[in-house]
Amino acid sequence: RDADTGENAVVSYAIVSGNDNGLFELDSENGTLILIGRLDFESQEMYSLTLTATNSLATPSLVSTATVQITVVESNEFPPMFSQIEYEASIMENVAASSSVLQLAVSDQDGGVSGDITLSITQGNSLGRFRLMDNNVIVTTESLDHEDVSEYMLTVTARDGGVPSLSATTT
Repeated sequence: RDADTGENAVVSYAIVSGNDNGLFELDSENGTLILIGRLDFESQEMYSLTLTATNSLATPSLVSTATVQITVVESNEFPPMFSQIEYEASIMENVAASSSVLQLAVSDQDGGVSGDITLSITQGNSLGRFRLMDNNVIVTTESLDHEDVSEYMLTVTARDGGVPSLSATTT
């Protein structure tokens, strides 16, 4: 606010830089900054706007400049997605423990923590014969015997790090 009275109290406001994509508007009469577009954390995490307040009717004309930093807070918009709904693999019996069975492909379109994915075997592993490695590969924990169990149906859950956490499953 300008403490002057009359014509000397008339101030106009403008965005002079940082609004290249036109997401913000500044009311030229009262200086209210308004968001007029959609912010997307994955596209841009921060905006830096330079604003001016000009008292052009005063003699001499006076200008004040301010920089406004706007930080976009991440939201968890997308769940993880497996590249396939179902995976199928065959493995010979009596292979050594830590033998690779299958590699899962999973992604999340979110950035930051919301895009961090943790995989876990959530069903079908009651005997503990499989485990997931950090590289999304399912491996055996012991030698498998076809006569003991001829087929395993594992359910794997992918959970992201967002709040709230989103998940997806595959078999």
